Amino acid sequence: MTLDISQISRLGFGVSGPHGSHFFWKRQTIRLIREAVELGVTVFDTAPFYRDDLAGLQDSLAELRLGQAIRSSERERLILTTKIGAKSLAKQDFSPQAIEDSLNASLQRLATDYVDVLFVQGVARYTWTDPQITKLENLVASGKVRTIGLSGRGSELDAAFDRDIFTTVMAPVHVSLMPDELERLKKLRDTGRIIFGIESLFGTIRSTNPQLSYASLWYLARRLGRHMRPANAPVLHALPDPPVSPADAFKFALDDVHAHCVLTLTTKSAHLRANAQMAGLDAGHGRA
Repeated sequence: MTLDISQISRLGFGVSGPHGSHFFWKRQTIRLIREAVELGVTVFDTAPFYRDDLAGLQDSLAELRLGQAIRSSERERLILTTKIGAKSLAKQDFSPQAIEDSLNASLQRLATDYVDVLFVQGVARYTWTDPQITKLENLVASGKVRTIGLSGRGSELDAAFDRDIFTTVMAPVHVSLMPDELERLKKLRDTGRIIFGIESLFGTIRSTNPQLSYASLWYLARRLGRHMRPANAPVLHALPDPPVSPADAFKFALDDVHAHCVLTLTTKSAHLRANAQMAGLDAGHGRA
């Protein structure tokens, strides 16, 4: 089964980052999701591990907030996506039982009977087993999942060429992609896979005078964490020189990579509206 492309908005809303943290108020997350729906955004992505790990919180705040924001009357026309396998950024479990348990917990938090795309994140291309694939097929047959996708940044995405069940791919679409990465995305799209683009603003010029807010504290914590990486940690992409503007980077993701949907994370209404305008959304228009 594949998604109806006509239902996919060019702009998607990433319910992650500060939206899964107590650094950003729940009511603000819900207000932005509601505003996105009104602008014509139909795609909303989240994950179980988008949560605030302070005090050992186990439930995904991001999934909970998305579930509270979506009205039952509009569920059928929206595309909700979540992920399985990763209990955190460092701990993973892709066993068949863990896959099902993770999905069931996500469905409860999202207050829905099904997700439109269930993304599997971080499984190496040649390590897939028949029991894993059978479990994914059974979840689709049960109606809890409409389609299965792959989420990643490298060769793990090539499993889509091996297994027909992977009809959707979530991958970076920024201006610093290498030629082989762009070629992979082209081949995936040519074989009928639907491309959800992420990280479109990688390497862009950021404000030198950001406004202090709870969300800015989350971004500061993330930057500090990145600076604490080991000195020998690999750098996957060189930053563009000179840096590009966020608008140009977003335009590249839409026009050059030809992603069906570009997912963005924002905590500001003005940014959401600007992105929606660039994506051609107008109260329900601007599909892929």
